[in-house]
Amino acid sequence: LRLLSLPFPSCSGMSCSCPPSSLQPFLPVPLAICADSCPRPTDNTFGSILLETLVGFDKKTVLLLNMPYGALQIVCILLTSWCATRFRVKSLFFALLYVPPVVRFDVFSAPPSGKLTSNSAQIGYALLYTLPRTDANIGPLLFGFYLTAFAFGASPLLVAWIGANTAGSTKKAGLVSIYQACSAAGNIIAPNLFRATDAPLYRNGLKYVL
Repeated sequence: LRLLSLPFPSCSGMSCSCPPSSLQPFLPVPLAICADSCPRPTDNTFGSILLETLVGFDKKTVLLLNMPYGALQIVCILLTSWCATRFRVKSLFFALLYVPPVVRFDVFSAPPSGKLTSNSAQIGYALLYTLPRTDANIGPLLFGFYLTAFAFGASPLLVAWIGANTAGSTKKAGLVSIYQACSAAGNIIAPNLFRATDAPLYRNGLKYVL
């Protein structure tokens, strides 16, 4: 195995940062920040705190409830990566991954009285944000918590997206560096969304993530 050290061409750096006719190299910036800011509050950093504040779980129960959350992350990453490779579409599955964590559906119906009514179907963070923290809501709250794990499948797709749509090793290295910087920024932003003054419900943090 022979390693070569080649100079970094300045023209490639300029074309990477200032594309003449496409904004594609700039897409990893907001996507990486959002992809890492959305799921990070519910990973090992704040997941335990959120579980403790749902309905007052003890620490041993929180550790047990985190186990299926980690398993669901692995399943989501493997399944979406396989689907993106199998069907050769990354953007569709990247968008679908954020439906379970953040989307709220409003279903309108017209009863016999003729008055239009709206029924909301809330999932993921919307459930954590809106439902009261009572024993009667343990099931829906846990369901919403586990749905946030779907967002973890977005980061591998984004890295694969960058590699598949960038020509040249120099440009790929540049865009991967930009992605890593934005990912680090997302990891810094996410924990600061949940402040101690908002405890125990952390509604402001959940609202900012939404």
